[in-house]
Amino acid sequence: MNRPITRQLSSLGCNFAVQESDAVADPEKTILMAIDYFWIDKKIFTMLIAVLKYRISHLINVKRLHILSKKIDTDKKLILSVVAAKVGQQTGDIRFTELAKKLKKPGEKVTRCPAKYQDNYYLERKGVDRDFKKVGLEIADFFEEQTEKKLKTIKKIYLENDWLRLRALSGPDYRADTLYLLKAGLAKNQSEVAKWLQCNKSSVSRIWSSIKNIHELAEII
Repeated sequence: MNRPITRQLSSLGCNFAVQESDAVADPEKTILMAIDYFWIDKKIFTMLIAVLKYRISHLINVKRLHILSKKIDTDKKLILSVVAAKVGQQTGDIRFTELAKKLKKPGEKVTRCPAKYQDNYYLERKGVDRDFKKVGLEIADFFEEQTEKKLKTIKKIYLENDWLRLRALSGPDYRADTLYLLKAGLAKNQSEVAKWLQCNKSSVSRIWSSIKNIHELAEII
């Protein structure tokens, strides 16, 4: 299994057997890409839930995730709301609980449900997943079975992923993101940072002003 999504999720902490790469995945864009796999590949989707619940929820820039999610369709937003709700319940991270509320408007329901989830045997055995029921889907409650066995340790994640390591040091916000883009050579000025992160320049202007004159910044970070 060496698809782009498995390589990116591996960069975030999923223990897939993939060809090693120095590329570091964009955390929030990878989450949104993995949401598509609710309809394509149950394993990919459940691994996304697992790595968020058990490893990296505290390293996610939830504000940025919310902004980027405004460009996806309603069905995907609702599935993301379910993921956010599950992460919030597991970790107690209020940011995800609030995100789940923001993503779902009253009365909205998912219009497409893959046949792979509509298994009467599992529905009778495990019961209906309450989070998915809120978005109009009767799916068996098997997502809680995800364990940590197929995830990398947080120490290994920090060794392999500079972006998440900087967030661990500075906080999961635009400051850490700006530092990472500078360190990785992906941006050289305020405009490039804002374009890369897909946020307003105002979101990074104060950060840029505070770090642009630090000598030997690359060596420090």
